[in-house]
Amino acid sequence: MPIVGISSGRSGKVTESLVESVLAGAGGDSELVSLSGKLIRPCEACSGCIESSQCVLQDDFQLVIERDRESDELVFGAPTYFAQMNSKGQDFWERLCFSGRHNAAFPLKDKPAVMVAVDIEDGKSEPVLVGLDRYFRAANLRAVSHLAGCGEYACFTMSLLR
Repeated sequence: MPIVGISSGRSGKVTESLVESVLAGAGGDSELVSLSGKLIRPCEACSGCIESSQCVLQDDFQLVIERDRESDELVFGAPTYFAQMNSKGQDFWERLCFSGRHNAAFPLKDKPAVMVAVDIEDGKSEPVLVGLDRYFRAANLRAVSHLAGCGEYACFTMSLLR
């Protein structure tokens, strides 16, 4: 099975590029899944996952988690928005972690995983790495490494397009 890299950042930007670099450096079969443009709703605490240990909300989350289940390793990258991981990344992890905790049915248990964090200032990615570490532990993933990179503010990029 391939290594699956997930980017919760914008398509074609720094977070996605760093995840792609980690995949390329690992060699072998890999697949990049971008959450950009996908609908990943936040956990609604509906309790629909209690019996099946699978989230019952219908959106693109199911497609992404299925790719993750099939992988041997995982790379997850997220940008820093307002001193924490962006909401799309958080929504993904909340859904994954909450749906498995009721019956200790963790779909990615013991899978080796790499954390990738991006911030506007070099060395300021700690909040994202701390958040990812917390989610990795809650999902029973085995964090094997991390990478922090320097990016750009999305609003600066957008203002240049006007």
